[in-house]
Amino acid sequence: MSSPFTPMSAAEFVNRVLQRADLGDHDRARRAVDAVLETLAERITGGQADDLATKLPEQFAGPLRAGQGPPDQAESFDLEEFCRRVAQRQGGSTTAEQVRAHVAAVMQTLRDALPDEYDDVASQLPRTYAEVLPVAPGDDVRPPEQRLS
Repeated sequence: MSSPFTPMSAAEFVNRVLQRADLGDHDRARRAVDAVLETLAERITGGQADDLATKLPEQFAGPLRAGQGPPDQAESFDLEEFCRRVAQRQGGSTTAEQVRAHVAAVMQTLRDALPDEYDDVASQLPRTYAEVLPVAPGDDVRPPEQRLS
């Protein structure tokens, strides 16, 4: 008999993002998580954003609800605009490459935390988002030279 699913804690989620994106400190990693989740909620249907808000640790519900639209509607924008919004929400000085790394780290961690929900989220994003979307849990979408050994 298999053990029941144990949800990932908020601290573990943020720590994974911190390590994957090499953010340096917990506060920067948390800002990245919040910025990506709020922007993601704008890009996916409101119903899917609500599903994430109820299944992820409650600390992440605020950013998801802030970006959430109507249950059956989603904004349509490309990856460049997604990253621009994330950068604006994060504040500070980050390069476009760093923002993409932050987005990829959050998406990888989301995939690890909620594989079934992640598949639903990814199905709502166009193929042009592929560079920041892992295919399987634990996938590393960073270029080989940026991966940890």
